[in-house]
Amino acid sequence: YSKAKLLHKAQITKLQKIPKSRKDTMGSSASTTLKVLCLPTVLAATPMLLVAVGLRPVDDDQLAIAQFWSDLAGVAIPYKFFFAFVGTGKLIGNAAMWGYLPKWLRLGVVIPALCGSYMHSHDVPAGSTSMTIPPIVFACMAASTWFLDDSEDSGKTKKT
Repeated sequence: YSKAKLLHKAQITKLQKIPKSRKDTMGSSASTTLKVLCLPTVLAATPMLLVAVGLRPVDDDQLAIAQFWSDLAGVAIPYKFFFAFVGTGKLIGNAAMWGYLPKWLRLGVVIPALCGSYMHSHDVPAGSTSMTIPPIVFACMAASTWFLDDSEDSGKTKKT
């Protein structure tokens, strides 16, 4: 009995000496995995920004997207401004997910995904109704990194 009790006490003491960051890596591992899965939004932001600065021609589907949001807002939103706004938001959101900016800026990834789902549910661009659910799944993955990260607030100091 006393030998087992001593062994148990030694194990507890050993666990207490492990730094907190190594005690529970489940949250940070899951968060890193989700962040990697969310990286394609950077690729989606690139053509948007190229259209915004005039380095890529706008196509009919992109015009339909900008027009949908203009109609919803009740004001004409120039497509270059629209894509500059959304593309920049996606880049900022990704930078925030990786800890380079405050956590709340992750909304730059979550909100466009949810808005995209809403837009696709209205079949914009034409034939995209099957794309209604994937943006919701993506937004949930991105939002969950907010809760899985162990740091209190990203963006204060980035450890490299």
